[in-house]
Amino acid sequence: LLRGGSGASLYWLTQGYSVFVGIVWPLLVPMSLFLMEPVGLRRRFILLLFFVGIAVAFHTLVIITQFGVHAEIVNACILYTHAGYQGMEMLILYIIATSSAFFFSSDRNLRRIGAVNIVACAMAYYFYQTNFASVWCLFAAIISGLIYWYFSHLRKAGQSPVAAGA
Repeated sequence: LLRGGSGASLYWLTQGYSVFVGIVWPLLVPMSLFLMEPVGLRRRFILLLFFVGIAVAFHTLVIITQFGVHAEIVNACILYTHAGYQGMEMLILYIIATSSAFFFSSDRNLRRIGAVNIVACAMAYYFYQTNFASVWCLFAAIISGLIYWYFSHLRKAGQSPVAAGA
């Protein structure tokens, strides 16, 4: 669809993907970790990161509604662009919203997953700066599989995540 494709389906698929990565993800990650964390200081820090996620999600919503997001193939990867402002500080806030909450978890395995995510982010940025978003999303999909495996393993063992990883 991206190779020479155009029209409504390409536009709406791109906008839908943008909603997921730019609005859902920065809200879902810290909220999920917040809900798993027992009451305490770690939980409050994760809640602060949720508010960062709200700011990122709002910014993304403005970008999508005012400018739309464009996707094209560049260097055998998908390049996402838009006419709105997307400075380095927005990228940093996005990384904080989607990755930092792992480090505040009382579950050491979730902290390790967060570390893997940050390393993947750094590698994607260093080696694929032009297609950073596309490459980091690939790494994040792989890491999501790791998260799924971790929680399904805990469920089979009848353990709670916080008790298992403490």
